[in-house]
Amino acid sequence: MFVETVEAGSFSACARKLGKVQSAVSQGIAALEVDLNVTLFDRSTRKPTLTEPGARILEFARSILRQVDDLDAATQSISKGEEAEVRLAMDNAVGLPRLTEIFHLFSDRYPTTALDVVSAASPDIFGHVKSGEVDLGLIISETEIDNEVELCFIGNLPFHAVCAKDHPLAERKHISMNDLIPYRELLLRGASKTGLDAFPKMSTLAWFANDYRTICELALAGLGWSYLPAHMAEEMIAHGRLHRMNICFDHKPWSPPVEIVTPKERLKGPATRWLVDKLKTLIV
Repeated sequence: MFVETVEAGSFSACARKLGKVQSAVSQGIAALEVDLNVTLFDRSTRKPTLTEPGARILEFARSILRQVDDLDAATQSISKGEEAEVRLAMDNAVGLPRLTEIFHLFSDRYPTTALDVVSAASPDIFGHVKSGEVDLGLIISETEIDNEVELCFIGNLPFHAVCAKDHPLAERKHISMNDLIPYRELLLRGASKTGLDAFPKMSTLAWFANDYRTICELALAGLGWSYLPAHMAEEMIAHGRLHRMNICFDHKPWSPPVEIVTPKERLKGPATRWLVDKLKTLIV
């Protein structure tokens, strides 16, 4: 009643909003003032105006109401069987702009379910899913089939072969496999020292990292050449920070499959099932 009176501007407007008689609102606020030992409104004017102590109390009152709303949402979530937390492991190569939109939709639909997003190399994500560390994974697919997990193909992710603008390979108009051999290659490799079949080692020299953002930074620094996700590389190519190499054996952009990984024998809650369905629309 106190907060509604402030926002509506009068006891009568508050009463209409709450479906009560004005006297009930006046009595309720008077009782609150007695309980708090604070005068909340100056009633000497035609419309009640907040006192200085009332203005201080207002923010606390609003905070309490927000907490009550959160409590109501949490109890409703529990009654629907919604998870307290959903854990997603993802290769940051698949961090497409659409993913942020999906996370916003998840926040709106499951406001009391925490989303724990773990960044990991694709080869490591299988282990995280199988061990129960995470509920689902988003990976650049491997050709090997694992009977302990379920895979759902959602599309292909284009990659570009790139190097720094001042790298020796940037001067070549057409690059063959032999041209790549003398120059350091930057490759993804997980903690298990397993790489991706889609990106074999082509150079005699190689450096490794477990995420593509680090590989991108190494490429920008001129420390090697690499295949980078197109969505990650294109802005830097457009601004002249990276050079897109013309690889003779790439008639079209190299586009490995992307898949959702979930455990085969573990039941999924409603929030996890919803997220899996939305992630199927990640690549359009």
